[in-house]
Amino acid sequence: MGYAGDMIDHDILSSLQSIRGILFWLTIAVVINAAIGLARVIVFTRGEWRKASDKLFQIEADLYFEKGSFRELSDFCKGHLKERPNHIYALWYLGRAQYLLKDYDEAKISFRRLAEISPGWEANHIKPYVDKIDEAVAKSR
Repeated sequence: MGYAGDMIDHDILSSLQSIRGILFWLTIAVVINAAIGLARVIVFTRGEWRKASDKLFQIEADLYFEKGSFRELSDFCKGHLKERPNHIYALWYLGRAQYLLKDYDEAKISFRRLAEISPGWEANHIKPYVDKIDEAVAKSR
């Protein structure tokens, strides 16, 4: 081939290299988009798992509570708190179980931790129990 043929081969090679570069970046964009989509699914699934886990915890805790198995409820909550130390429902049920077991000092500690984590629980849920604890302690003196 002559000079003209070399120019055509060079133009074709240059075009193919440009196409290869475009395909490379297009592939990168597709992979990034897929990774973002996967991350969204993982975050959503994790959130849904937490909701389901919380619901199962509440169901089991309610069963202990309804049976009057407050020692078992306390142990169940303590075990759960080892995995999730700031689990509000575990603290709530633990404080109530400790109160009903007349373990007032520990109940107050559980309720205080709950109030620190979830201040919205203070007035309607925690304060009535703390008031009852204070009354029971005052009567026992």
